[in-house]
Amino acid sequence: VYIGKDIPWIPYATTVIPNVSFSVSIEEFDTLVKQLEEISDVQIERMEQAIEGLIQDFFTYDGVITQIERFLSNPRASALVCQPLPKHSGVNIPKHFSRRGGYRVPMIPTVSNNTGELTQ
Repeated sequence: VYIGKDIPWIPYATTVIPNVSFSVSIEEFDTLVKQLEEISDVQIERMEQAIEGLIQDFFTYDGVITQIERFLSNPRASALVCQPLPKHSGVNIPKHFSRRGGYRVPMIPTVSNNTGELTQ
């Protein structure tokens, strides 16, 4: 169950877990509660079995690394999907105008472990 303010920023949100998870905004919480109350034990068991079948390929260290490798070499072969950073993430990334007339988003700055200075 994922409850958020913005787009669900969770792994495999559109590819692997839609049938075994629930993702709603805070405003939709009451609807989720009603939906969960109506799920039968048989449906829950089917979801649990489906989740067990996903663990090895998508939620173990080796499975995640495989999905990242696939995404980097051939994105269509991976269950990972690029999506925008949620607006309510707390990260403010400015857009920069590119030479081609479009916008590009710079790398997210991170803090260097050694110096404490911002890097890209």
